[in-house]
Amino acid sequence: MRIGQLLSKIRDMGIGVDKRCSIAVNMSRDLKISYFQRNSEPLFVRILERKRGEREFVNLKFLKSCLGDHIVGPTKIETTDDLACVIFPFVAYKRFPDEKLIVRNLLPQVRDVLLLMHDAGNTFNPEGRSLSPMEALDGLNSEGLLTDTFKGYFEQGFQVIVGKRKAIPQHCDFTFTNLGTAGDGTLIVFDWEDYGLVRYPAFDFATFLMSYHFHTGTIDTIINSPEELTNMIESAFGDRFLETIGFTPVEFQYVFPGYLVVFFILKKTFGSGIYERFRGIWKQMTKSEKWTRIMTERSG
Repeated sequence: MRIGQLLSKIRDMGIGVDKRCSIAVNMSRDLKISYFQRNSEPLFVRILERKRGEREFVNLKFLKSCLGDHIVGPTKIETTDDLACVIFPFVAYKRFPDEKLIVRNLLPQVRDVLLLMHDAGNTFNPEGRSLSPMEALDGLNSEGLLTDTFKGYFEQGFQVIVGKRKAIPQHCDFTFTNLGTAGDGTLIVFDWEDYGLVRYPAFDFATFLMSYHFHTGTIDTIINSPEELTNMIESAFGDRFLETIGFTPVEFQYVFPGYLVVFFILKKTFGSGIYERFRGIWKQMTKSEKWTRIMTERSG
């Protein structure tokens, strides 16, 4: 990888390192640089493998046209034979500090953003592979977490319901880690690296719900009671939300365990924290009589 050639191109754009600027570097997965230069707007620079960078540039350009201020769109891309440098405006944002603020400001915007993403996915088919259902099932088996009940549910019920629906590309990590608010309170969604890797409609909604309940300390309510999950959706998102994205409450309740497993397999290489968290959640859910009944009635 000839990174020197790429750095030369970046310097030609006026992005250099000298006494007039300061930078912050993050080297997780890709090289990410926050760049602050005197008398210039700050930038966020991301250096990654060329094909992935070009694909992400196209995806984000399209998504920016659909989601507006809810996403930070790229302004330019420079490439070499094997590397890409994608340049974004730097956007300062805040996390959500308490539950009241989350309920009041976050949930209505999450609903709106998910609907915009669903509409966008109806007209856009991003390049790149998508995760197959069997990869998730095999991954669960390799972790020693696959039960006969879940195998029957996944093969005979989950895949049938999801397979009847149009494939809709998903963010794939629509959780609190990748959400923030701008100074005016606008929700911003970050980290679109895996966009389209999963194409099950409402998958992002399921992962957000898990993240929301974990963040607010109420995860036990949905692990033990499918009814609480449905009640929360209706009260916080409205009774037409699921219908708009193609599900009845009963159908979404049914695919929810499968979506959690797909998310876990997708993210299990991201450290022991999420892995151990999911193991505990999954073991508790598989012991729930109500969730077991849901998974066995339709698939059986």
